[in-house]
Amino acid sequence: MGNFLKRWLIKKKLSDGTEKEKANILVEIGNARDTEFIEEMVKLAKSDPSPIVRKNAVYAIGRTGKKQYVEFILQIAKNDSSEEVREYAGLALTEIIGREANQLILNEIYKSKDYVVKKRLIHVLGVIGDRESPKKLIELLYSCKDIEIKKEIMRTLGLFDDEKIIPMIEDASKNEENEKVKIEARNSIKKIKNSRFL
Repeated sequence: MGNFLKRWLIKKKLSDGTEKEKANILVEIGNARDTEFIEEMVKLAKSDPSPIVRKNAVYAIGRTGKKQYVEFILQIAKNDSSEEVREYAGLALTEIIGREANQLILNEIYKSKDYVVKKRLIHVLGVIGDRESPKKLIELLYSCKDIEIKKEIMRTLGLFDDEKIIPMIEDASKNEENEKVKIEARNSIKKIKNSRFL
């Protein structure tokens, strides 16, 4: 009887609780890798007004390890209005499919014709990326003509805490004609160098 009551209270808080209550319960569910509340998690990830609740919901879905939610989480990474929620969607993908998430995101970047989605996914790749991701972003940079996408790639390269990519950024910057892209390259190099001291 006690377990039933506890489950009922969790469902009640997920539907009617405060932002803080929902967020905290979602963290607990994610840590437990609990799949019983998956419908509630999906609903919250999709439509809760709070980005804190949405990010915790999408990450909790990822922690379940259920592959059938990869496409749903990818849509959150592409379309959520909150950068933090999109970042957590990327992290949720790595919980489910590991390093394959990097390639999935990269494929979506190449496939997408939507400029905003491309920028969002480039940033997500910077958050979840592995050691190969900077090389792939540089390849994308060389094949790209759009200045805003190039700037986002350069900004994103600054998220990688690896001084080994600085020469790649410098080479790409030398071959770049647009000054705004070069500025982003310099900023990323500074960010990487400064990260050693944090």
